[in-house]
Amino acid sequence: MIRKQHKRFIRNSFLAVCGILVVIFLVTAIMMMRFVDGSIKSELESLIHFSSGEIESETKPENPIVQQLGLDGPRDMTVGGTRFPAYLFRILQAEPGAETLSEDDQIIQIRGVSYHDDVKSWRALFDTMLKSTKRIDRVESEELCYMVEREGGAVTVAIVDYSGYSRFLRHLCLAGVGLILGFAAAFYLLLRFSANSLLRPAELAWENQERFVGDASHEIKTPLAIILSTAELDAATTPEENERRFGVIRDEARRINLLITRMLESARIKSAAMQQKNNRLFSLSDAVTECALRYEPLLYEQGVTLESDVEDGLYAVADESTFKQVIDALLDNAGKYTPKGKIARISAHRKLTIKKLRCIQITVKSNGVGVPESERESIFNRFYRGDEGRAHVEGSYGLGLAIAKNLIETMGGSIRCESDGETYTEFIITVRSAKQRER
Repeated sequence: MIRKQHKRFIRNSFLAVCGILVVIFLVTAIMMMRFVDGSIKSELESLIHFSSGEIESETKPENPIVQQLGLDGPRDMTVGGTRFPAYLFRILQAEPGAETLSEDDQIIQIRGVSYHDDVKSWRALFDTMLKSTKRIDRVESEELCYMVEREGGAVTVAIVDYSGYSRFLRHLCLAGVGLILGFAAAFYLLLRFSANSLLRPAELAWENQERFVGDASHEIKTPLAIILSTAELDAATTPEENERRFGVIRDEARRINLLITRMLESARIKSAAMQQKNNRLFSLSDAVTECALRYEPLLYEQGVTLESDVEDGLYAVADESTFKQVIDALLDNAGKYTPKGKIARISAHRKLTIKKLRCIQITVKSNGVGVPESERESIFNRFYRGDEGRAHVEGSYGLGLAIAKNLIETMGGSIRCESDGETYTEFIITVRSAKQRER
């Protein structure tokens, strides 16, 4: 289900980003087109305004009148200050108001390089412009925009060539489409490549939760079934039988209580970790020794020998009860996974870190069972209980090491697991050392 939702997220994210890019591209293109259209219109109006004064003052022979559409006019008179190639013509009509050119019409080319060298092209071009009923219009085939101003028998025609802008816009569109496709492909590949790093933690959490619910349900269902079946038996004939039945009910109820306690403790550990009101200087040496003495007879009953090597004078600043809870969890774990006849060890000594900080290293080592390298990080996850061969150890719910890790991190320390995978497993805790005089 998580993977299906993740695929939906990737698809929706990809489509959303592509949609945003397309919208940005279209808005940019439309704004550019409107800006250029406005610039063309402004230049046409400037040319028309410029023409009235120019015609009256321009009497130089190098600006002759072009009669009968001749091509003896100026060839290199560009319009200064314009953004596009621009042309300005004055047509003196023999028949004012005519919509076509006649042989008697005279043309004065005021500004610009001659657009066509062919008389027929000029005639067709001006005929199209004179027939137009719009003040500003286009000749799409020639990529020209023109403006016609009539004054009696004189017609002023301003022309702007926007073919260069059209080419630029086409190239820009192709480049924009290429960029959108390239960015979309890169974004899609990034989403695909990051899928494992984004999805795997959620999948592991989901798998751990499902596994925990299944294990917890099984662990609760079994003792409940025993309690119900024992309670539903007919009344016993002897006090000894009644006592045995009550003992079974009591033991199974304790199992349920232990599981529920661990579940609640795991759920509350995060909020409890935020409260460090009980931090104080305490003797770490005494705390470790006390935990070792308390667990020594319990392990002995299981056939496990507990050896301790604790340096005197070790002090730390933390919640002493929390620290003892961590040590208890590690010793309890060592007791569960150390075979009968083997030795478990606990030690505590001062160490100097790479950054030359004074720290204390507490090690709890169990012999006889190893942890594969692939599981050395996972065993600190909630609800994780290793391979199936170790998953059904009585009283193990996969919460002890997770709780220990969270608690030790609230103290500013760290915990890690080392093992050869077969013969031993040791958990190493590192906490900051404190001086006794700080008390």
